[in-house]
Formats: sequence, structure tokens, C-alpha cells
Amino acid sequence: MSAFLLLSCLGCGGGGGGGGTTAAGPARNLGTRATCFGDSITVGVGATDNQSAYANVIARRNGWTLTNRAQSGMELADQVPLMYSESVAADANYFTLAGFNDMRQFGTDNEGISTYRNGLFAAMAWLALPEAAKTRATADNVAYTGLWDPSPAYAALGKSSAQQGATAAFSVDGSVIYVGAAARFGGSGAFSLAVDNVDRGTWSANASRAPASGFPYVPFLIRLTGLSPGRHTVVLTVTSAADNVFFDWAAGLGPLPEARPFVYVGNTLRMSAAGYALGSPDWNRGSDAAVALFNAAIRDVCDTLAADGMNVLCVDASAAYDPDTADASPDRVHPSDQGMAKIAAAFIAAMWR
Repeated sequence: MSAFLLLSCLGCGGGGGGGGTTAAGPARNLGTRATCFGDSITVGVGATDNQSAYANVIARRNGWTLTNRAQSGMELADQVPLMYSESVAADANYFTLAGFNDMRQFGTDNEGISTYRNGLFAAMAWLALPEAAKTRATADNVAYTGLWDPSPAYAALGKSSAQQGATAAFSVDGSVIYVGAAARFGGSGAFSLAVDNVDRGTWSANASRAPASGFPYVPFLIRLTGLSPGRHTVVLTVTSAADNVFFDWAAGLGPLPEARPFVYVGNTLRMSAAGYALGSPDWNRGSDAAVALFNAAIRDVCDTLAADGMNVLCVDASAAYDPDTADASPDRVHPSDQGMAKIAAAFIAAMWR
């Protein structure tokens, strides 16, 4: 476990993180394909041509066939349906540049940062665990009582219920268990979890912050620890009486498959003072202080997942990029070709160490 924890911190310290690749070759099998997620920066806005976009620079360096699922204007909550639509292969590679538009919307608001952190935890865990290691809420081996419907949040993946006392029961292996759920902006649903007939607590299905797009759902991940090795039975029970809860997926973390995906999480870029002021009324709340808070949350997610045995690496793209120089494009929001090259170099340095 400690080796993965160290890997997760590559490039996440106070240094530049934008150095070139090493001659020793990759520290792991990089495979032949990758998928990336993100917003307009990952789309390549700001670059003079498609080949200069940081995602394509990374793909060329690694010899990857790249599927770019980024879309302009997206925040994390908007990206999750795309991430959750992935049937994750054991040899998959994923990368994302995280938190930029969320930071611009939520600023230093603690509730916004907490909502973001919880959503990132669920989304990155989903990408880091191969399909065989997860139990979808729609799987045949989940036993339901009461009324459950396809989830309005992630219909192909999850189930939802507003019936008090309705249950979902499943069995997983491991001393750590993940339960993926979703919250709805303004919701009042709640549910409890019991493991082997021992109550582990109650959780709210309310999201206190929503993205600028208005998409009302955001995932969160419950991490149940301190269990004995072996197989455990988990029962989710709807405790609220008048609103939905949303159950998406679960996983037990032992033993994990030997072959697992790699997930590279680039942190949130800083902006110039003029850049932070742009984007009114939705995206003008950013600041260096907000970037620091978001990047602490991103690193916490990466470190936690890596300590649990997943190949999740934090990439300090922010340290490699200086928005007060020609790294920024004339629009003061997106990186220029020079900035794109520095972001790509930070990712490549982490991938090839």
C-alpha cells in the first residue's frame, strides 16, 4: 500500500512539476489507449490547433489512441454521467484536469468544496476500479425489497427509492467497502447502512450546492473501514419518508484484481487577477486561496484512493503553469500553446517516473 501512496504524490509537492520525461521509461504499463475528461481546457480551447492541446500532446508522447470526452463549460457534476458510463477495463488509462470551473463557481465556499471533494472521490474511485471489482446497483446479485426505480441521476447504473423501509442488500469482500450514492440539490432523502447486521450510520441524499448548468445530482462515496477480511453483507435502508435516495454501486477492496486501471488527476490551475474577475455571474468567484483549497481536496482524494490500493496519481499541473505569463492565452482563461505544453509535461513526468 505504501508504494501506491508514494506514487500518488508524484508532482504534488511545492515544486514546478513541469519537467521533461525521464529516460528510464514508464514505471508501469501505459497501455495503448486512454480516455480523458474535463472542461474547455481539456477540449483544447486556447491552443492554436488541435495538436497543441495538452491532451493530444500526452497521447502522442505515450502512443495512445485517445478518446476525449471533455466538454466546454462542464463542472464535475456534469462530467460524472460520462465517467459513470464507462465500463472500466483493467488496462484502461484515464486522465483529467480537475476542478477549474468548480473553483470559479464556488470560490472558497466550504459547502461547495466539500460537495466537489465528495463527488471527485466517487468518480475517481469508479474509474480506478475495473468493472469486475464493482457491483452496480442494477446487478442481479443485489436483492431489493420495497419499491425501487431506475435512478434519475444515472439511470443505466443506479436505483432510487422514496419508500421508507425499502432495502438493497449485497455482499462484497474486503476490510474496506465503498458504497457509491448520489445526492440531489435540495433533496431530503436519507438512508442507513448496516454491515453484517451492525449499523454503520445514516447519510443524507441532499446536495447543498449545484453546478452552474443546473444538473441537480452529484455523487458521493461512503468508505466503510475497520472490517475484518473476508465477505460481508451490506444492507442499505431508506430511512426518510418523502424523498428519494440514490444507490449507484459498491465495491469491496480485497482482494483487488492484480491488473487495475491508472487514473491521473491534474489539479486546479491558477488564474491571473484579471482572469478570476471574468465569467460573471457564475464563474467569477475564484482566487488563489480557492485554488489552494480545491487542490488540497484533490490531493486528499488521490492519497486516500492510492492508500486503498488504487493506481490514482495526483499531477501538480498548477505548479507547472503561470497565468501571469505567456502560459495563458489572450482570453485570460485558457492556456496558450506554451501553457498547454507545460501542463502536458507535468502529466508526462508523473506517468513516466
